[in-house]
Amino acid sequence: MPQIAPDPISRVTDAVLDEIHERQTRALERMYPIVIFDALRAKIPDADGRMVKNKAVCVALGVNRDGVREVLCLWVADNEGAKFWLSVMNELKNRGLQDVLIAVVPSHGLQANHCR
Repeated sequence: MPQIAPDPISRVTDAVLDEIHERQTRALERMYPIVIFDALRAKIPDADGRMVKNKAVCVALGVNRDGVREVLCLWVADNEGAKFWLSVMNELKNRGLQDVLIAVVPSHGLQANHCR
Protein backbone atom coordinates (compact mmCIF):
# COMPACT_ATOMS: atom_id res chain seq x y z
CA MET A 1 0.00 0.00 0.00
CA PRO A 2 1.44 3.41 -0.90
CA GLN A 3 2.36 5.78 1.89
CA ILE A 4 0.68 9.18 2.12
CA ALA A 5 2.51 12.10 3.66
CA PRO A 6 0.91 13.54 6.82
CA ASP A 7 0.75 17.11 5.45
CA PRO A 8 -1.97 16.53 2.78
CA ILE A 9 -3.99 14.47 5.26
CA SER A 10 -3.80 17.29 7.82
CA ARG A 11 -4.98 19.85 5.25
CA VAL A 12 -7.96 17.72 4.26
CA THR A 13 -8.83 16.98 7.89
CA ASP A 14 -8.63 20.67 8.84
CA ALA A 15 -10.90 21.64 5.92
CA VAL A 16 -13.45 18.98 6.84
CA LEU A 17 -13.40 19.95 10.53
CA ASP A 18 -14.09 23.58 9.62
CA GLU A 19 -17.09 22.53 7.51
CA ILE A 20 -18.36 20.26 10.27
CA HIS A 21 -18.15 23.09 12.82
CA GLU A 22 -20.02 25.47 10.48
CA ARG A 23 -22.72 22.85 9.91
CA GLN A 24 -23.08 22.09 13.64
CA THR A 25 -23.45 25.75 14.60
CA ARG A 26 -25.59 27.04 11.71
CA ALA A 27 -28.89 28.73 12.46
CA LEU A 28 -31.93 26.48 12.15
CA GLU A 29 -35.37 27.28 10.83
CA ARG A 30 -37.89 28.44 13.45
CA MET A 31 -40.19 25.47 12.80
CA TYR A 32 -39.80 21.93 11.51
CA PRO A 33 -43.04 20.00 11.06
CA ILE A 34 -41.26 16.74 11.90
CA VAL A 35 -38.05 16.05 13.81
CA ILE A 36 -36.80 12.50 14.24
CA PHE A 37 -34.52 11.82 17.20
CA ASP A 38 -32.59 8.56 17.35
CA ALA A 39 -29.34 7.01 18.50
CA LEU A 40 -27.23 4.01 17.72
CA ARG A 41 -24.40 2.44 19.65
CA ALA A 42 -20.98 2.47 18.00
CA LYS A 43 -17.47 1.56 19.04
CA ILE A 44 -15.48 4.81 18.92
CA PRO A 45 -11.78 5.26 19.75
CA ASP A 46 -10.89 7.84 22.39
CA ALA A 47 -8.88 10.96 21.53
CA ASP A 48 -5.48 9.28 21.70
CA GLY A 49 -6.71 6.12 19.95
CA ARG A 50 -5.64 3.79 22.74
CA MET A 51 -9.09 2.60 23.86
CA VAL A 52 -12.30 1.92 22.00
CA LYS A 53 -15.50 2.70 23.90
CA ASN A 54 -19.11 1.88 23.19
CA LYS A 55 -20.84 5.27 22.74
CA ALA A 56 -24.18 6.61 21.58
CA VAL A 57 -24.21 8.45 18.26
CA CYS A 58 -27.35 10.57 18.37
CA VAL A 59 -29.03 12.37 15.48
CA ALA A 60 -31.77 14.93 15.03
CA LEU A 61 -33.21 14.73 11.53
CA GLY A 62 -35.59 17.55 10.63
CA VAL A 63 -38.14 17.57 7.84
CA ASN A 64 -38.67 21.18 6.73
CA ARG A 65 -41.87 22.76 5.36
CA ASP A 66 -40.89 21.75 1.82
CA GLY A 67 -40.54 18.10 2.86
CA VAL A 68 -36.74 18.16 2.59
CA ARG A 69 -34.88 16.18 5.25
CA GLU A 70 -31.86 17.75 6.90
CA VAL A 71 -29.55 16.51 9.59
CA LEU A 72 -29.87 19.17 12.26
CA CYS A 73 -26.96 17.80 14.23
CA LEU A 74 -25.08 14.69 15.35
CA TRP A 75 -23.81 14.15 18.88
CA VAL A 76 -21.60 11.51 20.41
CA ALA A 77 -22.26 10.72 24.06
CA ASP A 78 -21.33 8.10 26.62
CA ASN A 79 -25.05 7.51 27.19
CA GLU A 80 -28.36 9.00 26.16
CA GLY A 81 -29.98 9.82 29.46
CA ALA A 82 -32.39 12.64 30.30
CA LYS A 83 -29.60 15.14 31.01
CA PHE A 84 -28.03 14.47 27.61
CA TRP A 85 -31.33 14.88 25.73
CA LEU A 86 -32.07 18.10 27.64
CA SER A 87 -28.75 19.49 26.40
CA VAL A 88 -29.72 18.46 22.84
CA MET A 89 -33.05 20.30 23.11
CA ASN A 90 -31.36 23.40 24.54
CA GLU A 91 -28.78 23.40 21.73
CA LEU A 92 -31.49 23.19 19.07
CA LYS A 93 -33.43 25.99 20.78
CA ASN A 94 -30.30 28.17 21.00
CA ARG A 95 -29.77 27.67 17.27
CA GLY A 96 -33.24 29.05 16.50
CA LEU A 97 -35.62 26.09 16.61
CA GLN A 98 -38.84 27.19 18.32
CA ASP A 99 -41.50 24.72 17.26
CA VAL A 100 -41.80 21.06 16.26
CA LEU A 101 -45.21 19.69 15.29
CA ILE A 102 -44.30 15.99 15.49
CA ALA A 103 -41.29 14.60 17.35
CA VAL A 104 -40.50 11.01 16.42
CA VAL A 105 -38.56 8.95 18.96
CA PRO A 106 -37.87 5.22 19.17
CA SER A 107 -40.64 3.35 20.99
CA HIS A 108 -38.15 1.53 23.23
CA GLY A 109 -37.00 4.91 24.57
CA LEU A 110 -40.54 5.95 25.39
CA GLN A 111 -41.32 2.63 27.05
CA ALA A 112 -38.14 2.71 29.11
CA ASN A 113 -38.79 6.28 30.30
CA HIS A 114 -42.48 5.58 30.91
CA CYS A 115 -41.66 2.67 33.22
CA ARG A 116 -39.38 4.70 35.47
